[in-house]
Amino acid sequence: METAVSEPGLAVEIGRIDQELGRLWESSGDTKTRASLLNLVIYTEEPEALDSNTELISTIATQHACRAILILADPQAATSGARAWISAHCHLAGKGGHQICSEQITFRLDGESAASLPNIVFSHLDSDLPLCFWSQAEFREPLDEQLWSWVDRLIFDSATWKHPAGQFALTRKILSLADGNIVLCDLNWTRLHPWRFALANIFDHSAALACLPKITKIRIECAHGERVKASSCWGGSPPGSAGSSRKMSSSRRMENRLPSRLWNPAARESRSSNSAGKAFVSASAVWTTPDIFRLACMLRGFRIVR
Repeated sequence: METAVSEPGLAVEIGRIDQELGRLWESSGDTKTRASLLNLVIYTEEPEALDSNTELISTIATQHACRAILILADPQAATSGARAWISAHCHLAGKGGHQICSEQITFRLDGESAASLPNIVFSHLDSDLPLCFWSQAEFREPLDEQLWSWVDRLIFDSATWKHPAGQFALTRKILSLADGNIVLCDLNWTRLHPWRFALANIFDHSAALACLPKITKIRIECAHGERVKASSCWGGSPPGSAGSSRKMSSSRRMENRLPSRLWNPAARESRSSNSAGKAFVSASAVWTTPDIFRLACMLRGFRIVR
């Protein structure tokens, strides 16, 4: 049975989306200007996430003008169906009451219609702007090679995965389908930043830094349900994560150095006779900064890597 959701905008026929968007801007007069610097696609299978994602897009649009495509899919629905809505998120830009606006196109895809996801995305992208795809559901096979070859930045949250091993395998396959030309952004990984920075900060002092080569064992403790986060901490930077070429402080240099020297698989193999090392991560660690802040950090300075 289809779950009822609130109307996220003006209901339109899917075949008339562009025309209706045109009419929307014609009726807005000279006080509003449409702007877009990137395509942001958010895919979810949770009906209750529709309203929260719309609010999220509205917040993002104040800093990053975009065309947002919000897709709510229910592949297991008994009946097939597809519906669409359009809306705009506007905010004041300077004096004079002029507003800068970003478009949002919302889709509900039920049953077999969910398989049309690639066509929905391709048909409604804003020109050749970068494509940022935020998946709030687990990846499934078969993977659409054309879709992932178009994505510039893939955002996901491994903390929500029920089967992390299989999902990470699919993530690597997506990276392969894109010939490596996709930046992977795991929100779960960003939550570790305070702990990685704190650990690196321990070795800021030269006396402590001299002790680093003597570490032979690392132990990471985690709370129930935080195993993926602990594994990410152990494994170092996730595949496809973007590096930084800017000059870094001693703490930040150490933050990047520690994973390569202590936590990568090669290091564990070479130290197998010694088991593995000596650092503790609190089991009660909780990263409370809202996801919107982390997402904004990822989008800021966006670059095309294809």
